[in-house]
Amino acid sequence: MSELSFEAKNKTLSEVLFSTRKYQIPRFQRPYAWTSDEVSQFWDDLSTNDEPYFIGSIIVSKENEKTTGFADVIDGQQRMLTTTILISVLRDIAKELDVERAKLYQRQDIAIEDRDGKEAYRIVPDESLSDFFLKYIQQDSNDITKSSPSTAVEKRVKDNYIDLKTRVELDLKRLQSTERKLEFLDEVRTKIADLIVINVEISREEDAYEIFETTNARGLELSVADLLKNLIFKQIKADGHKDLARDMWQEITSEIESTGTDLRKFIRYYWISKYSFISEKKLYREIKKTVQDWQDLLLDLIDNAHWYNKLHEGNEQDFADLKNGRKIFKSVLALRLMQITQCHVFLMAVLRNIDRLGTDPTKVIQFIEKFSFQYSAVCKMPTNRIEKTFSKYAIKSRVHCIPI
Repeated sequence: MSELSFEAKNKTLSEVLFSTRKYQIPRFQRPYAWTSDEVSQFWDDLSTNDEPYFIGSIIVSKENEKTTGFADVIDGQQRMLTTTILISVLRDIAKELDVERAKLYQRQDIAIEDRDGKEAYRIVPDESLSDFFLKYIQQDSNDITKSSPSTAVEKRVKDNYIDLKTRVELDLKRLQSTERKLEFLDEVRTKIADLIVINVEISREEDAYEIFETTNARGLELSVADLLKNLIFKQIKADGHKDLARDMWQEITSEIESTGTDLRKFIRYYWISKYSFISEKKLYREIKKTVQDWQDLLLDLIDNAHWYNKLHEGNEQDFADLKNGRKIFKSVLALRLMQITQCHVFLMAVLRNIDRLGTDPTKVIQFIEKFSFQYSAVCKMPTNRIEKTFSKYAIKSRVHCIPI
């Protein structure tokens, strides 16, 4: 890693987020991830501290700011977006008390007016959230409580908005007059503006990837999925309007999110079904050390994500093209009903290699169903003990294409 070029200063949040600068979340960043736990801690800190207090660092890259008009947020996304959600709560509550006060919050804290009076916004989330965030948080004409989030990250934003609004309204109930309620909203707004951050600015985009890899946001460690996305996007640059890595990663994410499981679990299952058995803690370093062609990795992840999705959510028709597809699906469905997933390590390997195996795997899959029932449902044995065995034979089915 080359020597980093950066400058760091203590600043208030007002000097950072509520300045004339505009921010965007870069392509390699993880999605908005704060849940009620982090929001609760954020609100408790804010409401119980009478003096300004330190909330962490905000790291931005200014390399592309002159051409794009935006500084890239390397660390601080969670706090900046949650702050914007809270300001939108204050704005929406103020609408019922004083329309002009609500317009002030909107104009000064959420939006930025250009020279022609046109409204822009202080922060632009990544593409997976930007449209929803714009419509229901940044614009002041839509009711997020009536929205229908289509992704997990959109639901997180809605849940956090409702959570924060409930907390603010609970404090407002203690106050009788409209004037005192408006004073309280102003007090919260001032506390937000006075929060202390270390503002770090870096000059080179390349440094941003390195810093992201070594930085943990408050209360949320980077997962193998976050780090792998960062690494892939570093290796596969966007080409003009075409961003192959982003489009492929979104396809993988969509497949896995619809199963209701973690992306990091899928990535580990993929790896230990093909390369080597390894713990999640060591997985990122192993991938970084092993992979040579990052586009091939993405294509392989997409293929496996499709099978992973079918194992979790697929119907009989999804297995119709396979020999004995109906029997295979019946076993897959039985395993699903028993909520057994460790065997997916082996099943993914079998299904993705089914044309190369040179044999019909139906009986083996049926055996896994029966074994899993006896081992887990009857004997109540811990399923994680056999994960290594499933990995061993999954790798053999790839390397040796042994008859099974």
